[in-house]
Amino acid sequence: MRQIQRLGRIGAWEENLATGEVNWTESAFALFGLPTREGAAIPLADLHSYVTAADVPAVKQFRETLLRGQQPTNATFRIVRADDGSVRQMRVFAEPVLSPAGTIELIQGAFQDVSAEYQTQVALAATRDQLVDTEQRVAEEHLLAVRLQQAIMPPTAEPVAAAGIEVAVRYRPVGPGHLVGGDWYDTLLLPTQEVLMVVGDIAGHGIDAVTGMVIARNCLRGLAITGAGRPSCWPISTARSVS
Repeated sequence: MRQIQRLGRIGAWEENLATGEVNWTESAFALFGLPTREGAAIPLADLHSYVTAADVPAVKQFRETLLRGQQPTNATFRIVRADDGSVRQMRVFAEPVLSPAGTIELIQGAFQDVSAEYQTQVALAATRDQLVDTEQRVAEEHLLAVRLQQAIMPPTAEPVAAAGIEVAVRYRPVGPGHLVGGDWYDTLLLPTQEVLMVVGDIAGHGIDAVTGMVIARNCLRGLAITGAGRPSCWPISTARSVS
């Protein structure tokens, strides 16, 4: 039994309300970091004095449920171990033993150190919150990238008709999850009545790719309309013109 309690980090206890006698197992003393000696066991009425201030109400409610409600109950609280000063998360279970007259004559229960379980739950909760924040941020960035892409290349834009040429484009992403990339196209009627047709690609996906696409497209448009020479922005994309 001692081995089972030690492995499960459980310590049994009982309190006789008639005599005031309180008995703890060695494992119960060990959980609180207290020396095993006669008279050192903590009565239920004093248990709240050994827990952190924030958990005092929970321990008092636990005792009240036991004594007034006369029903099995449990509570979770934190203690500061007496031997090493470490904070431990404890769970206590207890049930009243009634006399033939229906009054409580004995309380039996057990303490369990659930610190590892508690820390795991805290870590999981933090991870879930982080994942939610990350997913929300990714969704917002994706929406922004889509809007930027649609602003540059409106899906309902009318085909360009000039110099007897009709131009129409269909753009469909092929990546998983319809990733927004740096693929882009443009058709522009120049002042010389020549037609500039360009298809480009910026490596990657997301905001960086879309903003790179915008820079390359606007750079090429501006230089083409002014009649300047080979644009310095061409090396970051693949572009061809038709006249």
